Parts: sequence; C-alpha cells; structure tokens
Amino acid sequence: MSQQQLRPLAAGSSFESPLLIDSDEDQAVSKVTPRNRQRTLKTKAEINSSQGLKFNTYAPGTLVGETDREDSDEDIRGPIRRMRARPLDVDFSPSTLAAESPTPRLYRQKSSLPISPGSRSLLSQTSTSPTKSKRQPSSELDGSPSKRYQPSDRPATIVTVSNTNEHTKTTTPNKALAYIPAHAYIEISDDDSSDENDKGDYDGEGYRRSSLDTEVEGRNGQTRIQNRTPAQDNYWALSSDTEAEDQDERRQTSSMPVLQHKRRAIHDKQRSSPIGGNLDEEVLKHRIQTKATPWIRKLAGAMFNRTLGAAEAEDLDDNDKKAVISITSDVAIVRKAAWDSTSKTNEVSFEEEQIWYESATGRTGFPSVEIDYVRYCPGDFCIVRPSENTEASEQGDPWFARIISIFEEEDGEPSCHMQWLVHGSSTILGETAGPHELFLLYQCDNNPATCIAGKIQVDLPGDERQDFVTGAIETRYNAGEYFCRFVFDDNKETFTHAPSLHDPLPKGVIQGKDCYCCLKIQEVKHFNRRTIIGNISKHGSITGYEYLGVTYHVHDFVYIVSKEAGPYVIGQILAFKVSNYLEYSASPKLLRDMADIRVTVKVLERYHDKDKKWWKVVTKNIPRNIRDNRRLYLTKKEIQVSADLIEGRCQVRHPNDIDNLDTYKDQNDTFWIKDQVSQFAETNEFDPLHANELMYCEDTKAEIADRESKLKDFLASTQALPALELCAGCGGLCLGLGQSGAIKTKWAVEFAPAAARTFKSNFPDVQVYNEDGSKCLARAIRESQGIVRQGEKDIAGRPVSPMPKRGQVGVICGGFPCPGYTGANQRPLADDVKNTLITMVLSYVDFYRPNYVLLENVRGILTHRLGAIQKGNHKVEGGIERGTLKFILRALTSMGYACQFTVLQTGEFSVPQSRQRVFFWAAFRGNDLPKYPQATSIWAGACPVSWHRDRTTGVAPHREVTVGDATTDLPAFDWENPHNIRSQTGEQRRDREARSKTIIQLPIVRGKDYVGVDKQDYAYPPLTEYQRVLRRGVPADRLMNHVTHNFFDNPPATGRLRQAISEQVCNIEMIPGADHRGLPRKLRHWGLSHRDSAAERHNYYPGRYGRLDYEGPFQTCMTNVFPNGKNGNVVHPTQHRILSIREQARAMGFPDSYVWDLEDVPVKLAFRMIGNAVPVVLASKLGEELLEARFQAWAKARL
Repeated sequence: MSQQQLRPLAAGSSFESPLLIDSDEDQAVSKVTPRNRQRTLKTKAEINSSQGLKFNTYAPGTLVGETDREDSDEDIRGPIRRMRARPLDVDFSPSTLAAESPTPRLYRQKSSLPISPGSRSLLSQTSTSPTKSKRQPSSELDGSPSKRYQPSDRPATIVTVSNTNEHTKTTTPNKALAYIPAHAYIEISDDDSSDENDKGDYDGEGYRRSSLDTEVEGRNGQTRIQNRTPAQDNYWALSSDTEAEDQDERRQTSSMPVLQHKRRAIHDKQRSSPIGGNLDEEVLKHRIQTKATPWIRKLAGAMFNRTLGAAEAEDLDDNDKKAVISITSDVAIVRKAAWDSTSKTNEVSFEEEQIWYESATGRTGFPSVEIDYVRYCPGDFCIVRPSENTEASEQGDPWFARIISIFEEEDGEPSCHMQWLVHGSSTILGETAGPHELFLLYQCDNNPATCIAGKIQVDLPGDERQDFVTGAIETRYNAGEYFCRFVFDDNKETFTHAPSLHDPLPKGVIQGKDCYCCLKIQEVKHFNRRTIIGNISKHGSITGYEYLGVTYHVHDFVYIVSKEAGPYVIGQILAFKVSNYLEYSASPKLLRDMADIRVTVKVLERYHDKDKKWWKVVTKNIPRNIRDNRRLYLTKKEIQVSADLIEGRCQVRHPNDIDNLDTYKDQNDTFWIKDQVSQFAETNEFDPLHANELMYCEDTKAEIADRESKLKDFLASTQALPALELCAGCGGLCLGLGQSGAIKTKWAVEFAPAAARTFKSNFPDVQVYNEDGSKCLARAIRESQGIVRQGEKDIAGRPVSPMPKRGQVGVICGGFPCPGYTGANQRPLADDVKNTLITMVLSYVDFYRPNYVLLENVRGILTHRLGAIQKGNHKVEGGIERGTLKFILRALTSMGYACQFTVLQTGEFSVPQSRQRVFFWAAFRGNDLPKYPQATSIWAGACPVSWHRDRTTGVAPHREVTVGDATTDLPAFDWENPHNIRSQTGEQRRDREARSKTIIQLPIVRGKDYVGVDKQDYAYPPLTEYQRVLRRGVPADRLMNHVTHNFFDNPPATGRLRQAISEQVCNIEMIPGADHRGLPRKLRHWGLSHRDSAAERHNYYPGRYGRLDYEGPFQTCMTNVFPNGKNGNVVHPTQHRILSIREQARAMGFPDSYVWDLEDVPVKLAFRMIGNAVPVVLASKLGEELLEARFQAWAKARL
C-alpha cells in the first residue's frame, strides 16, 4: 500500500506517537467503496520496518495543522472529519515506547499477563468511563457543534490520518486538526451529526472501527488487533489470522465499536460491558455481516448488494452466477423450454367407449383422447396454444392447463374442460420464480382439443418421489418437466396450498366429469349472495337470510353502515320483507338483487356519545365520569334499511344475563344495555330497561352457546404454539400474541442490550439471547450437529444458553429492522447491511421449519428494490422492482409455505395513533393461513384498501380511540418554566400560581435523566375501556414510568442559549394544535421561523413543538420524542411538558404492567423501544385470527 508522506508543522520529539493509517479492505467479505476501508493502529517502528516509510514525530502538546491535499473534501470522505480525545491508562512515555524496537511491547494495566505464543501484540487498555469532549459555548440558540476543544494540562500527542484510495492507489490526507492528551485514544467522527451513512472505519466483517474495540482484518496473513473481555485476560493483543473458526465467531461479537456521543450519560451496565462503549447506540449501525443457510444464500444470489456469510460450517460451493440462474427465471428461456416440448396438432380421435352423457348440453364424455398419437387422460397436464396461428402463438408465453374432463360437443367437436396453471414468472414472483414451478389458478374453461400443443410432466404434492418442502426439488427437473405446490390468487397476490394427490374428492364429484375448480367457484358465488332461510309468506315476509356465512334472524342485533361518517349504527332486527316477492317461489332461493330484502330495525344509541369533550372536562375541572364505549341504550327510533347495508351481527346483553361484565367486554363485538329512553316525550332522561324486556333470537343464542362450548373443548385439548421471536425489541409483538392465547413466546433474539434486558425483566420465563441473530443461527446449526463450543458469551459477557432444537419451534415471528425500507430514512443506502437481515430471518425459517411465520415491517418494503445502486446521498435507483417483496414470497414458497401479505392501519384496531404496517403470514403444509383481523374502530386518516376487508372501508364497530381516552386517568404535572430567555410576566406568574393548586410543578435539574416521579399513584380510576384494559392487574398505587425527557436549558453565555427546549415548550399556547409558530419572537428558533432559512420552503415546519388534541390521536410513535424534530407533535394537550414514557407506551397499546427500569435503561432508550415496537393491541388481533384458524381446522376435523 502506497503512502504519502505527512508534512509536519512542528519539530519532532524524542519518541514516536502511534499513527492511525489506512489499510486495504478485504473485498471478499462485502462490497465496499473507496470510503469503506479499515484502519490499523501501528507504531512508527512497525511501519518503518514493514513499509519503509518516513514519518516525523512531534513533541507533547504540539498542534499539527492540515496536511496537503489536492482533492476536494467530497472526493474522499464528504464532510471534514475531526478527532476527539479520551483518556486511557496506557503509558506512551519514551521509556516504555521504544522507537526502534523490532517487537512492540505489551503494556499491561495492572498485572503481568501471558501472550499467545507466536503472536505479536500491541496493547491499549481503556478505562471504564470515557470522558466527554468539552466544547466552547455557542451563541446559537440551536446549539451548533463547537469546532474547538478545551485545552488540557496533560501532555499531548498529535496524529494525522490519511486515506488511501484503493482503486487509484493514491493517498490523500484528511483535513484534521486534533489535540490529543498523552493518555488517550482517538475516535474519528463526521462533522455531520448522522453516522448512519458513514462508510468509513469498517473492518472486514462489517463492524465500525473504534479504539475501544479495535479489530483489524487479518486475512492474507495480516495481523489482527482483537478485543478481549475481562474474562479473557483483560487486554488486547495482536493475533494471527490463522486462528480456528470459533475465534472468528467470537471476533464478530466482541468487536462492536463505540459510537461517539455528543451529550449523554453512560450507565453502569453499559460502562461495564466487555465490548465497551454504548452498545445500544452501536446496534443501530449493525455492521455485522449477515449469515444465511445455504438455500437462502442461493436464492439471494446476486439480488443483494452485500455478500451473505454462511451459517453452516461449510461454505457454499455453488453460490455463483450459474447456480443463481438455475433457480430463477428468464422469461425467454421459460418460453423456449415450454414450446420445445410441443408439436403441431394434426389428428384428434377418441379410442375408447363413452363413460358419461349430459343431456342438458348434449355432451358425451370419454376416458381419453389421442392427439398426434399421444394419449391424453383426465388429470394430465399440457401446454395450450393461445391462438390458432401456431407460429405466432409460439412467440408468446405458453399457457399451461390440467385436463379435467374429455368430451365431444353436441356438434361433434372434440373438447376438454381445463383448469389453468401459470408459470411463476407470470405471478408476483416475476424474475425470482423458479424455472420449473407452476401454480394452479381457480380458473377453468372449455377448449377444443386441437388447442393442445403437447403433454408435460407436472408433479403435485403427495407424489412420493419428490420432497415438496425443500429447495432440493428445484434442481431435479429438466426441460418440459414441472412441479406444482400452490394455488395463486392474482387479485390477492396470495399463495395457498394446492390439493394433494391423496386428498379425497369433494362429495358428489365424479372423476373425469366434474370439476373441483367449478365447485369452488360456485361455492364462492353462493357465499357472496344472499340466501333466504325458510319460505316467503304471501305478504313477502321471511324469517331470515344468510350472507357471507352469517345468518340473520328476527331479534338479532346487527351492524348497519351509516350514511354519515362514523361507526356502525347498532340495531335490533324487527322484521324482514322481500320486494317483488311474487316473483319468488315458496322454496329457498338465491336472491338475484341485493336490494330485494328490506330490514326493519330498532336503533340502539351509544351511551358515551353524550359525554362532553375531554378538553373541556379537564380545563374546566368538570367531574370525570366513566366512558364505556360498550354501553348502549334503547331508543324509540325504528328505521327500514336495505340488507346490503347490514354488515354482521353483534351481541347485546343485559347485565343480569352476563356472568362477568369485564370478561364479556373483552370479547369482540359485545355490548351491554340497561337503559332506555324515557317514555315521556321531550326529555333526555332514561328509564331502566329490565332484563325481561330485552328480546333475543333463540337460534342465534344457541349458535353462540354451541361455539363457546366447542372453543372451550378446543382450548382444553390444545396448547399455545411455542414461538421464537427475532429482532424482538422490548416485546410488543410477543406481548400481543401472548394476550390472544394463540402463541407463547419461549425464545427471543435481540441485539440491543437495553431492549434485551427490558424484555427479560417483563418476560422472565422467556429465554432471551442478547446476541446478533446471525451468530445465534450459526450456533443453533452447530448444536444440531452436536458441536458445542465452550466459553461462548453474549454481548454483555454472559454465558450463552442453548438454542431451541428443531421441532420445538411452532411459530417464528419478528419485525426485522426497517431503515432501508422506510420513507423516513432521508439517506438510504443501496448496500445497507440491515437490508440483508431478511435473509437471516428466512434462514431461521429454513432451519426450524415452524408451523407458522409472522413477519412485520413498514409499508415501504412492498416497493423496495433489490440490487439498486447508489445515486448520491439521498437516492438509490435501479434494481428489481418490488424485489424485497418478491424475494420474501419466493423464499417462503420454496420452503413449502403458503403465504400472504397485507397492509394494516393501526388506528383501525383501537390504537390511538396512525401507523401503517405490512404483515406477512406463512403456513407450512398441513396448516391453514389465518385471516387478517377486521377493523374494530373507525379512522379519520388514510386507510389502506386491501383484499382482506369484509367491512366497508372507514366503517367499524367503535369510534377511534383518542389521546383523551388513553391518558386522562394519569396524574398531571408541569415543567417549571426556567425563564432564562424571556422574563416571567405578570400573567404567567398568576397562571402558574393558579395551576400549582391542582398541577404539580417540577423543576428540570441538570444531570438527571428524566423529569417526574417514576412510581406514583393514579389520579383517577380507569375512565375508559382503553384505560381499563391497559390497567388490568395493576394496583392503584403502582403507576410506573410517568416521566419525561429532561431537556436542561444551559445558562446564558453570550446572551442566547444553545438549547431552550424546556422554555419553548412551556410557552406553547394552551390551544389544541398550537406549535412553535405561536411562540413569542424572542423564543423562536431561527431555523424554524426565519424567512431566510430553509423553513420558508417547508411552510415553517408546522407541528414542531406541536400541542396534541385530546379529541384526536397521537402522532405516529417514532424512536424519539424531541419536540424540535420532524415528529415534534408531542406536547401534552393541557400541560406544560411533552409526553411521558407511560403516555407514549399507551399510544402503542402497552399495558401499564409493562415497566421500563429507569435505573438501568435511559429514558431515551425507553422511547426508542416503544417507537420500534409492534402495537400490542394489533398484535393481539393477529393472534386471535391465528387461534381462530386453528380452531376452525380442529372443528372441521371432528366432523
């Protein structure tokens, strides 16, 4: 590696200082750019002896200026980088660092420790608590970073850093000026505050470099500086790259670096980590190479911009371009392979006797037909010409079909009834589809036998010769040979299991005559049409009808679509009448017109509709009453509606008929009633409704009782599926799925230490692996092979526990990181390693083969392109359209999983925030795919239009849950206004004195992590159903985590503050929707309000420092609650502060029993965990649908 000599600005000294120098990146591990390379810490003696380079030395305390360079900053590293100094207990004195020593000495901190034989070593032992770099005060209100560091009394050593361009083989020094104390290590950070897209300082495995955890790639005989934990002799040492594989595995976990923090406190548990630094910040970068199983690696091929590591001991020997092509589809090759197996049709004849005759159509059925001397029978597969012009048709895509029946038309034309199939390349899989896989369609037609171009071999599930649930099947077929495992629905873009060869035919189906596909189509048509129950009377009345699998009778309670915006109208059916009833016979009949049935109903109103607005109740100190959205009252109003406005039944019961009201309300679609409108006119008072006055439909009552009895038997005979959760975070998905009773999480993998500890403290029975998921996967595979490594530790230095065995995991679930897919990422990276984590998740599926898979991510994953290229800092382009979606579906189907996906809006499931997320369900063969839940609450914002909806978009049983519904039982408190910038006015003083009588005023104290009382009493009993559910099982004196961020406003230095967040928040107008634009001029942030700033182009950033409305939802929960950020609509509706942890947790549906230990976890990380979680209520609804799918399969098997 060539190096440019560094030009000193000062005289030399009597000893050499360590020098940080670029070395080449190992290209075999991951794709890199000239910015993505390693750094090696060496002494001058080593450099001189190995490179023959010349270096100057500098005296302690000397400042070294910029080195010469001809390139622009952007050519090498973008923003100018600077160095920071932190102390170490390493002696760099002339007596200990020999300038010309051929072998560097090992400097121990306390005791003499042995060194591995034959290894060369350079030790730099860190202290446990790195100090922060001090900065000069700034005169800017927003606190722009200082460009200088405070002088130090300690002697200093200056180093200069240079970059080597790997492609041009030229060296360009960085512009760097640093003052480094003698007992110090250095860190390099961009001037830009975001480190997310910095590609510098990586090692060969993809970890970011630092001096606390320095690891230098040791391939090709080079040496490696390896971090050692206290349990590993408490020192760093250079080691040869020829170490065993177990040491390489340990390097991947133990080399996590330190993130440079500008202003934060490091907790004891973070300081004592054997890896060093703040791991919870480092995991955000996730530079570890993703590992995958051989099959997933082969599928990924060249789609990802990063090479995947092998999770098994043996590397793939076929992961090359040729192997990739063999399991993906080129349309031209597929087309040619299909048409090459065909021939022109000349002769068609029937060689056997007829087997059936259909008088209605005049068709005569035969057991076979001979076409061009090839015999075809029902059940055979063939290629069909799409037109009579053979030459023209062979230029297009082939049509694939399965012959259902063979017959002769009344006019003598030989014909076939065919069910269609489609090649995978014509489905959503596109170019990722396998070349030999076909998919059934529930579409069929009659076609002339002359359109058959040739016979093909298609294997179906149940064929004993083939394994349909592994990737091996894809390598066993030649041209003209195919296999089929799934039915594809083009409208829903879903894959369901195809019937097996051994599945019995439906009752009444005759082999060789009747079409199973036709029967399915008829069932769907029948399901989607209204069927009259019983007879039509002479006056046109009926006793009920059936629609979409639901029966409706007189006295049933039903949902009615309202003409106005809002939730369903709830009514009780009084009568049915059929229009034009003389046209119908007295026998059960399908109605041709959806509007033919008119339904008379009595309207029930919602009790809470009469409640006053929350803002008025709170600000006027009006007594707070319980608001139960399940409580109704009976009105005198009767209306007549068309049957097409009725969308399902609900239960309404009198309290006397309910054993436990809370348990009853915990079910879906349940309401209660005990009041009716007074018999006296012109009054708003209620009369009691007695139990014997409320009529029920006995048939429906018996149906509900029968279902409850069967469900009880099912739950008694089965157990919740054991689940492994990946990228578990703090456990929102686990919590919700567990609440449903369908799943019990037993194992969880989470990389972030604070999240893993929080998960464990709230789920003590779950085995939590605080490790990178790739390492856990590799260990699980080794353990399955009987390979156990001694002394393995997790990120926190604790001994690891065994991974679950194959066959133990019933469900794999998780929400893998989304920065590469989300629109909130303003600097996307084409080669972001986090984009490859989906391959790791799918590798777990490949290894464990659970019954079900549930994956969650942001909506952007549906349009994310694989293989895109970088076009500047803010844009990527090219790649495979919808590539990530195609890859996920391709991988799941290749492993034998039926799969589906849809977008769900969290706000439609009684969660008080907007959050659209994609959910993938996959079910292994023998298991039915669960349905997606139906909306339970209306949502005023955008709602995705999706195939899974049975209910009208925008309509649901309940109104939306609001901020007031979620938080009004919590104690009130204000931040004390510091008045550092704007003096207190008389009006403010009087307002503070008045508020202090009912609202506690809490000061913001320097050095404290939060404002508030971590454990306290509730202010009120549960006031809403939402509060009741979240407070279940929590004592009235155990409210936890009702605290906020601590934004301490620094004292004035030059007349203005760098930070004035608390004072700005305290001055936001007490009006719903107010924001920073209403602040007094003296408190306005220049970057948010001045017309010469970028704010003018963005309408002055509405919503920053935004005050929430009690009658509206929370903003989408992000990973921070900074009021000055783009998600700054976080100011409390009626209090001078931002949202607390508990309020933010309630916005995500976390119960109050879920607690963050603030002595262990910083407030900042608690908010991050909440923002990254899956809403608990939505997760519970998904689990309920899984339980329902298993229950229906159980009930069907008992018939």
